[in-house]
Amino acid sequence: YYKPGQKMKKMQAMIHEVGGTELVLLLMASPEPLPDNLFFSLLDLGIALLNQGNAQAQQAIHFLLTAPRSRGFFVTLNSFIQSSIRELEELSSGDAGSQKLLLQKLRKQKHERKAVYGIQSWSQGERSRHHAGMERVLRFIQLLVENHFGPNQNILRAQDSGSTLQHIDLVTGVVEYFEAVTINLNQTNYVPALQVLDTLIELIQGPCKPNQQAIVEAKFVTIATSILREFEIEGLDQEEVAFIKSKITLCMLALIEGQHDGEMHAKIRDALPAPVMCENIARMFVYFQLGKFQGEYTVEACEALYKPNAVQGHALALAFNMFILANSLVDTIPEMATRIIPEFSVQAKSALDDFGVLSTAQAVVEASARKVDEMMNVFAAKTKTDDQNMHLRMPLDELQVKYNEAFTFISKRCSHVEIVDEHDELSKIYFPTPVMRQYLSKEMKTRITENLQRSNPQAKVRHLYNQSNEIYEELKYLEKLSKKFEHSFLLRWLMNNLKKCELCEVVLALVINLILILSVKTNGGYEMEETLDLHIFGSTMGHTATLASYYTFATLILILDLLALTGQLLQRAEMIIKKAHNCSQVERLIDWDCVMGKSDGAQALAASEKLVKVQRSESQGKITSLYYVLKDPHCGYWFAAAVMSVVGLAADPLAYSFHLLGTFLYFPELQNVVLSVLRPGKSMCLVLPLFCIIIYMFSLVAFKYLSDDYNGGCETLIQCYRVTFDQGFKNDGGIGGYMTDLSQSDDGDGHIIGRFVYDHLFNIVLMILLLNILFGIIIDTFAQLRDENEQRKGDMVNSCTVCSISRSTFDRQTTLGHTFHIKGEHNMWDYCCLTWHLRTKTQTEFTGVESYLAKCIQSGDLRFFPVLRAMTLGGKLWQDEGTGDQNNFAQQRRDHDDIVQSEIQSLKESVAMTNKKLVQLLHGMNPSSNSQTVRRRDSVDSFISQPQQQPRPSNLDGASPDLGTQIDVN
Repeated sequence: YYKPGQKMKKMQAMIHEVGGTELVLLLMASPEPLPDNLFFSLLDLGIALLNQGNAQAQQAIHFLLTAPRSRGFFVTLNSFIQSSIRELEELSSGDAGSQKLLLQKLRKQKHERKAVYGIQSWSQGERSRHHAGMERVLRFIQLLVENHFGPNQNILRAQDSGSTLQHIDLVTGVVEYFEAVTINLNQTNYVPALQVLDTLIELIQGPCKPNQQAIVEAKFVTIATSILREFEIEGLDQEEVAFIKSKITLCMLALIEGQHDGEMHAKIRDALPAPVMCENIARMFVYFQLGKFQGEYTVEACEALYKPNAVQGHALALAFNMFILANSLVDTIPEMATRIIPEFSVQAKSALDDFGVLSTAQAVVEASARKVDEMMNVFAAKTKTDDQNMHLRMPLDELQVKYNEAFTFISKRCSHVEIVDEHDELSKIYFPTPVMRQYLSKEMKTRITENLQRSNPQAKVRHLYNQSNEIYEELKYLEKLSKKFEHSFLLRWLMNNLKKCELCEVVLALVINLILILSVKTNGGYEMEETLDLHIFGSTMGHTATLASYYTFATLILILDLLALTGQLLQRAEMIIKKAHNCSQVERLIDWDCVMGKSDGAQALAASEKLVKVQRSESQGKITSLYYVLKDPHCGYWFAAAVMSVVGLAADPLAYSFHLLGTFLYFPELQNVVLSVLRPGKSMCLVLPLFCIIIYMFSLVAFKYLSDDYNGGCETLIQCYRVTFDQGFKNDGGIGGYMTDLSQSDDGDGHIIGRFVYDHLFNIVLMILLLNILFGIIIDTFAQLRDENEQRKGDMVNSCTVCSISRSTFDRQTTLGHTFHIKGEHNMWDYCCLTWHLRTKTQTEFTGVESYLAKCIQSGDLRFFPVLRAMTLGGKLWQDEGTGDQNNFAQQRRDHDDIVQSEIQSLKESVAMTNKKLVQLLHGMNPSSNSQTVRRRDSVDSFISQPQQQPRPSNLDGASPDLGTQIDVN
């Protein structure tokens, strides 16, 4: 049994184990030229082995690439790249008429083109040998460094061969191919251009700073800027133009990734003028408004932001990526803000040196929005058109208006957070706000904020992260519901006004109970027609009017109860059932990533097929699901309220007293009163048996010596116990108030002395000591709840949830103060959006920073939260005066991180030992596989140990040599 994608990993493991990875490298590194069909097949095999960033295959290839004989591999790839460049240069310098005929023919075949680009995206008959194979070469190089595999990123640029031979720089070669393919960008070379950009992005993300420098020195930024200046490319529609420009922008973002000195930012600023960035944002925003999505920020519109092969939404993706690039440049080069941020205010200018551009943008966005609204009233009539290419003909003055609107639109939907990177430096990252955030209601925010654990800074961020994971599923479900109810006005209205319906029901319940108090006369056995007559201040409303009012309110309450129950079931039922059955099935699987390269793949497959699927699911029948739903407080209450409404309307009006319990849902203070009794439940349950035991002991004494004083209530021991328990709490002074009065009797009588001791001991022990202990538990719990509530509110008001730095610090040390900090810099909801963004985005499309964050989240390491740090305070650990417990927080955090890392390392060693034992077991099941492994090892050792031979260039004329005589495949 395999999870999705597990079958591919299984096949990769099998091919790797029989020597597929070594075969690709050994043949491609051969000093003899390779025929086309073999070369392309080797690339296809390598792509299949490396697909989805197979780390074991990447490591195996890197190990082989460090051998001296691997130079042939680099020569083969470089020769093919250079020959492809020459072919493109010849094509671009050819007859213009022949080029035009080729483009017309390709346009006719456009319908044959697939939605996603890839190796087989174009008919091979219309493509040259090198044009077809170059996509394979670029894809192979991309997968060699997929998921930012640093060793391969470096070795593709420079090899440590131990000789005086010159390095073969494939990174620069890829940039040169990009220049050649974009000289005459059209439908023919559109797909290779996309692939070369994907390859460049993977070569530099991580970041790999030497590769970043190499790409900039190869004039990539200048080449890219020339494309960004173009808005019409012959043979390409606007989505395709936006797609390739969006990839270029991503590549530029990768160039400044991890660069803190500003040198790379300055080079991009010099090559890419601010007006070009602003024009791209404005024109793509207009296209987005007039296109398919009509300016709606939906999941479909954002598809290109999260999926690598999206077929729509590239215009919006380009606008977002260019916006993020512009803001990233301004964060490092503040003077660019005057050319990027529209309607730049004086206050924003004074704050720019302390805050990043997005912070400044949010400070002026309201003023900008007002100006935009005024100007858009004039421009609105001109934008009512179906011509999606209107942005190409728009004059600059109108385009400036649209840029202001685009800036406001994107800044509200682009989040940014400050994180602690892997080098322990504070940096700012930008990302599109997930669409699901629009479903984050005020009630959800209040619930999370008030329930957040605030005992210490680390507990806050940990609980915030846990809450963000829980609410992610809830928002996904609400997003799913919104699509279902898109065409149902009634259900959509109900979901939007559910809280109002519930509040109206509570108010009506108070009214109908007030009517019953003032009108019902008899106590049981009454008839409705005889009792309902409302009396107010001595005057009567009349039986008929009272009855009509009662039935009116009762009917409204029943309707509201049914609406509230329906809304709660739609909003919560499916989530409750899924959470209850979360552990319904567990599958035990072999981790092929760990097995690959250490055991025989065929034997691993045979062993995996014998695994038993472990079932531990509860019955998911309707009764079980109903139980879980009714167990939820909200669903359970509204179900009971609906039932009591039917009872009250049909049988007994006093059933509406149950609806008064709904007030506890809206007043947290009342909930604290109930919690003050429920929270110390264990202590109170232990006090109650103590009461019973002590009363039993007093009952034994009374039954044996004082039964005559019980006035006939102590004939049997059980009767004596019952009377003592009952009357002991009803009478002042305890049980003595119930027993025979002996105040007039002789003081010297021993019976009188015994009664004196018995009565006062009962009063002191039970009525004073134990009852006060019980009351003290309740009062202390209520005081504790009140203190926790006040402490929570104080922490919410006086400190930042993310960094835990006090309000007074920001008010003293910064220009815009604490309020701006918690909304514009350390917005807790932006950090929640960061985790949602990482869960939505395809893993292979992560930037270097996003990969680091994903690994931290996966391992439960939340060190990336800027606890006690803020960029406006210099980025260093900050300690407020008088914090006391936080004075040593930095050292405690470092100690905790060391402990976590040691535990993780110990766990890794345990897993490695387990995998080693599994490998030995699998090899023991098939001894014949050992000989195969020995042959593979001998082949690799021979490749590594033999002296280097000078390889010959690839067979560019297409002739196929005799493999049997020229290539030893071992």
